[in-house]
Amino acid sequence: MRSFLVLFGFLFLVTSSVASRAQSVLDLLPGYPITNIGDPIPDSTIQAWLDISTVCRNPKAGIDAFPAKVDDKPVGGVEAPERKNDPLYYCNDGDQTTYNGMLCAAGIAIGCRGVAASQDQAGRWFRSPHRLWMWTARCPELRTSDPVLFKERCANGFSPDMNLGVLLYTLHTHDILRYEKWLNWLNRNAATTVLCKVSGNETDGFSMSECTPAEWPRVCTDDLGYTKGNFAIFGKYGGNCALRPWDALDFAAVNEALGVAPPARMSNWDASSRVMLRTVKELVGSVVPTTRAIDGPPLVFQSLFDKNEDPGYPLHLDAIRVLMRMMILNPSLRMDNLPSLPSPDNAPGVLDLALSDATDPGSVNIAAKIIWRRNPSNPFFALLALGPTPEVRQRILDLCPLETDTKTGTGIDRTHWLWEKGPKEAIFDRNHSMGWDCVFVGSLYNRMRVKKDLVDELLDKFLAFADPISAALKHANEALQLAESASDLKLKALKAAQKSFDDANEFVTTGYEKARDEALKSIAAKQQDIINLNAEAHTLATKTIFDLHHKVTNIICKYDPTGVCKRALGAAENELKAAEDRLNFIQNTAIKQANDAIASFNKTIGDLDNRVQETRTQIQKGTYQLAIKEAQAEVRVAGPILDTARKGVAVAQRADNRLKSLLAVWRNDDAVEDSLAEPAEVPILPSTGPSSSAPRSSGSAANNTLGSGLGSKQHIPGKLPPKGPTKTKRVRMFTVELQDIPGSIRSYKQLADGSWTRKNSEDGKVTRWRAEERITLDGCTGQTLVMLPIGAGTRYEVFVPDKDCAAMIAKSQIEGMEWRVMGAMKNIK
Repeated sequence: MRSFLVLFGFLFLVTSSVASRAQSVLDLLPGYPITNIGDPIPDSTIQAWLDISTVCRNPKAGIDAFPAKVDDKPVGGVEAPERKNDPLYYCNDGDQTTYNGMLCAAGIAIGCRGVAASQDQAGRWFRSPHRLWMWTARCPELRTSDPVLFKERCANGFSPDMNLGVLLYTLHTHDILRYEKWLNWLNRNAATTVLCKVSGNETDGFSMSECTPAEWPRVCTDDLGYTKGNFAIFGKYGGNCALRPWDALDFAAVNEALGVAPPARMSNWDASSRVMLRTVKELVGSVVPTTRAIDGPPLVFQSLFDKNEDPGYPLHLDAIRVLMRMMILNPSLRMDNLPSLPSPDNAPGVLDLALSDATDPGSVNIAAKIIWRRNPSNPFFALLALGPTPEVRQRILDLCPLETDTKTGTGIDRTHWLWEKGPKEAIFDRNHSMGWDCVFVGSLYNRMRVKKDLVDELLDKFLAFADPISAALKHANEALQLAESASDLKLKALKAAQKSFDDANEFVTTGYEKARDEALKSIAAKQQDIINLNAEAHTLATKTIFDLHHKVTNIICKYDPTGVCKRALGAAENELKAAEDRLNFIQNTAIKQANDAIASFNKTIGDLDNRVQETRTQIQKGTYQLAIKEAQAEVRVAGPILDTARKGVAVAQRADNRLKSLLAVWRNDDAVEDSLAEPAEVPILPSTGPSSSAPRSSGSAANNTLGSGLGSKQHIPGKLPPKGPTKTKRVRMFTVELQDIPGSIRSYKQLADGSWTRKNSEDGKVTRWRAEERITLDGCTGQTLVMLPIGAGTRYEVFVPDKDCAAMIAKSQIEGMEWRVMGAMKNIK
């Protein structure tokens, strides 16, 4: 025990002494490959892109300059209705809050100002500063005078996709005041939401029926009726401005990073959204590894749910989500100097932050590479996945305008953000760049560059952490083994004390009387045996022996002259000897044995009387109860020690994983990623259209319903996972007796919502579990269950094999340790 406490103390000190400063240290480290850094993109090139970019401003309306698309007539000469009716105040700015948020993330100050100026005093955000002005200066009149223009420029005043720009701005600037005002506005606006059955189309208009109130957040106020919405909530629609369930995960990631607590309706919406996403998560968890902890702030790929074979726009939104997670790791997205790193001895504690919450470098890089592989020609995606390499630099220069290119001219259309386009679109070239898109990606590329000497020093530092982390993991495992042994002994002692008390109660209530009655019955039986033996002896000693002598006399008298008498006398003597032997046995042995047995049973009764008296005395004194209390106290002491030892292993294991993850990401090593298979099929969730005033169509995806169905499926190239079993093969209920603690039974049962419960036989305690993922273990395919809540303490899993497995053995695993046999499963359904 002493050696265990020493090891435990060492581990606790190492892992806790540096925890308070670990986050700030690791947040300064890059979360992308850094071993193949390209040359910087010249300032003159970025300035040339700025020169051909458009800003929108109007001093008369109080609108300062902000990035926008070119405001000339589009190709073909068709003029926008708003420009024709309101030429002095026109801006081509439908998607600008997204773009400005991205520019802000890349360190472009005018982008940050553009996002900030798009929020009104109440906290509501708009698509641009101009759209904010228009909402008060033009939209009230347009509602009646020009409903079509009101729909285009006012009803869809914002979108869930625009919100990604707000989140990027918030992460970069830490402008928590504006962000909390936004959350509070969404919280208030959620109280006005109605969900309706919607019929009609964009051309003929929409009609609503069967509307019901629902506290569901929306990013604008007047879209329902002008639009249907691209996804259904419980069979009804809330318009294009209704937030989607996966948006809750983006809010959660930012809230956790900034320490912001969402208001009540937003928090309730988060919980409801996670319930909706659980079914989807079970099917796509293997393709997006960062979704495994759905109760944390994971990352869900919207593009995976889009039917389009070339989902340029949704894929671009997913890339923004990856950029967000990178900014959570490092808000500045740069490392100009090596931060003050801990000594190697403190490495285990510093690296104890690799949680599966979609923000650890390994998960972020895997997500980035999934996106990049779906469109390798997009330099924005390549930059996130591969880092600022020479090849990425060249791809940026190949697609962006040359320094000599002009803002206007034949074949030039500066109205497109190239990185949201698919590679098959004809406009995916430098003549269609709006300029700001290249300013963004070029500035981000330069920002992410790390000098080679810093890279070398960083790698050397982290390689030096390997031995201390390995030693910490070894010590942690040794401490856990000691703690488990001590805990097992305490549990066995408790079970023994409980059994002694149960046995004592059973003895004084029923056992004593039963045993005494059995002894009395045995005495009576032996007494009857003695009576029978005495009767037999009397017969042998009188009648039987007299008869024999009489027979002998008669035989001798009658047959002596013939010699027969002599022979008969010999036979008679044999019978006589047998009778005499039997008589001697009865008189000298059998009766004595019976009397001895009676004496023994009488002694047993005496012992029982003494024992029952002593047992009653001990129960009355509380001797057994005291032994149980003392054993329980020992178990209570051992429990926290065991929990701490388990946490210690988890800490050291996470540190080891984090070290490997960081080094793999920095070196662009795919070894970790190769262990994750991508599925052949994922369910279609509705993808939203672009964040412009006129939402793009997503085909039949608009008919998909969250909360009432998953829709059809699409094929995505990748590794094929094993096919899942039919429902009849999956176990829904079972019991298992723990082989390490005989008599301790765990009863597992799946509930209607898919979650599980476990009940302990010894104390009746019930815990909740979540079905996690399907795996193959020791040749058996089955389901893993994870104890809830996730995210606090050590992760504990149970493996439940399918019914067709040859050996129905339940197994358990503590995070970072090997699977262990629990016992044979029984009562399987």
